[in-house]
Amino acid sequence: MAISATHRGWWWDVDNTRLRIYVNGTLVGYFDNASPYLVVASGLTVTAGNLVVTAGSLNAGGAAVWLTQKVGPMAQRKTVTTAADTATLTVAQFRSQHIDGTPTAAAAYTTPTAAAIVADITNAEVGSSYYLSINNMSAGANTITLTAGNGITLDGTVTVAQNVCRLFLVTCTNVTAASEAVTIYGMG
Repeated sequence: MAISATHRGWWWDVDNTRLRIYVNGTLVGYFDNASPYLVVASGLTVTAGNLVVTAGSLNAGGAAVWLTQKVGPMAQRKTVTTAADTATLTVAQFRSQHIDGTPTAAAAYTTPTAAAIVADITNAEVGSSYYLSINNMSAGANTITLTAGNGITLDGTVTVAQNVCRLFLVTCTNVTAASEAVTIYGMG
């Protein structure tokens, strides 16, 4: 595949099983299935926090991406968190991106505030998004209802029936300090 001089982003190189990273048409690094490290192109410098790497490899730690197959999806490590009955969910539970709920009665799960969600996203901007799934593992016919914390707008279906796992899209709609807003979309 020819890369234009303005291309910025990712390209899956099937022949070499690499996810290549381009900026202005220049290959700046890649991930491959040989290791979970970012390989930086020769002569380039990458800064991650206080760590500076000039060429070579950068271990991204818990944020590392592993390629699972030659043409398969990327996988990331996730932590499953839990909630039982009515609760105010924490930013850490949201960040885990999967919550197993085990309510013993109808339960309301209140979201963190928009300010807390925005603050938890590094370099958040309008449109910054991630998915959250809530799995209702109740032993009885107990429904989980997502309720809005301050600055949150809920859209779509926000209930999770017994033995259902519902997907939500969490999207920043305002990241201005003291005016943060997040919309959470029920995906079906």
